[in-house]
Amino acid sequence: YILGPGDTVYISFNGLEMFSTRYTINPEGFLTLPEIGLFNVEGKTLNNLKKILTEKYKEFLFNPEIELSITNYRPINIFLRGQVNRPGLYTLGYLKDKSLSSNKGNNNYFVTPKLFDALQKGEGITLNADLTNISVIRKNPENFGGGQIEANINLLNLFQNGDLNQNIALRDGDIISISKSKTPLLDQLLDINRTN
Repeated sequence: YILGPGDTVYISFNGLEMFSTRYTINPEGFLTLPEIGLFNVEGKTLNNLKKILTEKYKEFLFNPEIELSITNYRPINIFLRGQVNRPGLYTLGYLKDKSLSSNKGNNNYFVTPKLFDALQKGEGITLNADLTNISVIRKNPENFGGGQIEANINLLNLFQNGDLNQNIALRDGDIISISKSKTPLLDQLLDINRTN
């Protein structure tokens, strides 16, 4: 998960309870942290941020022990293009699962939006969609080289074989592109019609 504006991160400073609280990333991608002030965290992962903050706080604390967790996820924006009934930009939210959440600590459980949720937002696929060739382009975290990465999904495997690995979790900024099939496949259409 790549941090961005709107995310809320709980930062626990072991032994310094007055610093341990929730910090929200502002629209410019900064957290306002004790002793450090404004600190840019946009594009970083939690593990990457933990390493950086541990080093930064060595200037102010002896042997700092810092733990981070996300307590509130920002809504994600995805772009649907190609063979969908309503291509365009859509916003999907994380849903908090109250049945799994604990009242103690900061262990919140969220249900991540999936590829199938995005297709439902776009009001489904066209008759010419090639479900075996769906492309998802995503931002790559800074600590993994940045840029973009692409995955090809065969959603037909979900409909035919129940392969839930094809229904991938979405991230902010994902671009979902559904290719056009040379010929509509009857099997594809029959499987789609039997699903919700």
